[in-house]
Amino acid sequence: MLLKALFLFSLLAIAHGCCKKRCKSDSLENPFNGKCYQIPPEPERPAVWLDDCDRVPSDCDNYGLIYDLQHPKGDGPWCSSGQKIRCLLPEKPKLTVTGAKEFKIISINVMERNYYMTLDGQNERTCRIVPWLLSNFPNLDAIAFQETFMGGCFSNKLNLRDILTYYGFKYQTETIYSTLKILNGGTFIASKWPIVDEYGKIFTTANPWTFEYFVAKGVSYGKIVKTVESEQMTYNVMTTHMQSSGSNYYREAQCREWADFSKSLDIPSNEALIFSGDLNMDVTDPSLKSCIDLLNGTLPEISGFQKASYDPNSNDILQIEDMYKQTMLIDFVFPSKMHRQPEKASQEIIQMKSNDYFKICYCSICVSRTRHVFPDDDCERVAWIQQLSDHYAVLGHFKF
Repeated sequence: MLLKALFLFSLLAIAHGCCKKRCKSDSLENPFNGKCYQIPPEPERPAVWLDDCDRVPSDCDNYGLIYDLQHPKGDGPWCSSGQKIRCLLPEKPKLTVTGAKEFKIISINVMERNYYMTLDGQNERTCRIVPWLLSNFPNLDAIAFQETFMGGCFSNKLNLRDILTYYGFKYQTETIYSTLKILNGGTFIASKWPIVDEYGKIFTTANPWTFEYFVAKGVSYGKIVKTVESEQMTYNVMTTHMQSSGSNYYREAQCREWADFSKSLDIPSNEALIFSGDLNMDVTDPSLKSCIDLLNGTLPEISGFQKASYDPNSNDILQIEDMYKQTMLIDFVFPSKMHRQPEKASQEIIQMKSNDYFKICYCSICVSRTRHVFPDDDCERVAWIQQLSDHYAVLGHFKF
């Protein structure tokens, strides 16, 4: 009787397909169609899966990335139809090195606000920024970032820090933050050379009538030691992002806090100290001069043809809404005059501009949005742009 029961159970099992041949050890079965798909190999360099199931290989181009392969599962749930696309970082640019007594640093506000504030191509733009910078300026020593509130690129899979590390800038300060604030401060410093010490200062002053009251804005500091052959030089670097709206009262107060923080570090006078960031005060504003004086800094001349770091006349992101009319120089890189003095110092405004136009989903007030939106998805407006931020970068070049 028992044998008969086992025989009947076996027939039923076969009829229901429970004993079908399984996939090979290097494959997985798609539960939606029963087919076996080989597990994707590890990528040859950092990569990200575009995890919507209706993506196509050319979508990688829209993020400045390189198509690698497609798969119905990728690194997440299976697709019932369609494929997911894996995109690779572009190959490493060949970095070069200047002497120990020469220092090149770029300061850049990358315009990466949270999605519920605005949709403006955060992913498409920030995936491109580091490859663009290091391809065009392979001898950079450091990069000071502002407004990286989410982490850049595809922040939970392939972020700015991942990209920087792969491209040779593995030394990075923490993004400043406070447990008393809703958002982090968005600033950090990345370096080709070891960062041997770091601190962060959160401003206690902010306009309570703006959202920035809930943002941990402040100052990031890193002590960088550059060694070339047998020569070594220490560079102390600070970067900030000041109050962006309202009167100068708050920015002036934040500058006083910055100056006090700088003094508290007790940086030796025989070491270089370089200030940088988005000060949100125009070069013609008397409040900016007061701030520079408080810091005991000195502004180098602007070299090159571009004289504004915020320029709606030439920046296509600012032209989308056609409402930002004022041209301003509000981003700076400058040395302290109380510390080791450079023999030569300059600032140059750099347009970070893609060779080709790329499309973004644009929405100026998007409270209901909590994630990246592909331009061909449920998008209110598609815009085509080349600029990688609403601010231009500032290159500080110092020779000691």
